Order: sequence, then structure tokens, then C-alpha cells
Amino acid sequence: MKRKRIKIDNFGRIVIPKKIRNDFGLFPGNELIINESPEGFTLTPAREMNLIEEKEGFLIVNTEKEIDFNKLISNLREDRIKRSIS
Repeated sequence: MKRKRIKIDNFGRIVIPKKIRNDFGLFPGNELIINESPEGFTLTPAREMNLIEEKEGFLIVNTEKEIDFNKLISNLREDRIKRSIS
């Protein structure tokens, strides 16, 4: 497991480095799961997020999973609308 040191800002936010976001197919609006243990915590991408990955500027659909394309398109549309409004 690779380790990377990051900081928490004054509002309690952290920035996930771009390479890691790209490697895991993370986009604005995606959800993460925080797993707590006595040793600390881990952040894990929610399962739905792994349906689409960006590689070398292209969006790739992970075909190893069953995909509801209507839900996928709807979620992508909602994400684009939220980004364009903010």
C-alpha cells in the first residue's frame, strides 16, 4: 500500500491528489465510505463509482459489473448540471 501525507484545511476538508482520483475513477460528487477501526480509518470509493474510470482522457465503462445504464446516464447528467450551476 502506498502512503501519501496530506493536510486537513480549516474547514475539515482534505484534497485527494489528482493521480489518486484518476487511478480510482473519482469525479466531483462521487461518494466515499469511511471505515473506522481502533488503528485509524480508511476511505474507500463507494461501489457505484467504479463503473466509469477516466484513462488517458477517455471515459471507460467497467464491464466486469452489472450496469444500469439509465441510472448511470442520469447520475452523470445530474453531476454535470451541479458542476455547471456552481
